[in-house]
Amino acid sequence: MRSLLASGIEPVFEEWPILLLAFVSLTVTPLALLLVSAVGSGGLRSRLWVEELISRERGQSDETESAVWAQISDRLNALGFQVRSAGAPRRIVVFKGRESAQSGLLRHGFFGFVSARPFDHGVAIDVELRMVDFLLCVIHEDRQLDALAAYLCLRASDLAGVIGPPGLLPPGIVLAFITTSLGLIAHTAPSRIAPWISASSWAALGLLGGAALALVRRRRSRPGARCVVSGLYLATLPHLARLLRACIGA
Repeated sequence: MRSLLASGIEPVFEEWPILLLAFVSLTVTPLALLLVSAVGSGGLRSRLWVEELISRERGQSDETESAVWAQISDRLNALGFQVRSAGAPRRIVVFKGRESAQSGLLRHGFFGFVSARPFDHGVAIDVELRMVDFLLCVIHEDRQLDALAAYLCLRASDLAGVIGPPGLLPPGIVLAFITTSLGLIAHTAPSRIAPWISASSWAALGLLGGAALALVRRRRSRPGARCVVSGLYLATLPHLARLLRACIGA
């Protein structure tokens, strides 16, 4: 903040630099995340032009068969799935259409089967779930689908692995950090840094504002909310410095 105050930079709203930085961040950030994921997992798991993802998961419960089916039905209903008979005992067909009001993976359409049968001293639950929507690029959707299937087979107690942060959050955070970094050296070359810090600040505010709006629309958990708030604070530092200079000058 001291460097920003000393620089005297006044953030200016110019459309083309803002749009350019937002586009670059939206493009480069996912690619960087892909590389980080590849390094961390020992290989690149992402795929292109995927028309159907499939997940098969198995769970087990010590409760009675009727209690297990009741839990499965509650979870399916809460997620908007419809159910019909599969023509076989202890097996049902589940399906859900695309819903734009949902968030993350749950926006897509699904089709699959759920079966539960006595096993040892409990009930074995098998779930086969297919995402029927076309995906241009699969980054983490396969893991999220596995988490959803695990939730439906009662192996997971919540949807933590299914609902991720908004897609606009990572590029917005990157631009917020760029804004902060430029602010630290703003006093060294104010005239050169001013256009870039203005564009990165406004672009970060736009992306993070979109992420915040997406979180507000979510009806369940809101992962990434703290990061959105932190990013918005970092992105507003040039504007806060301008306001502080005006107050000090007054």
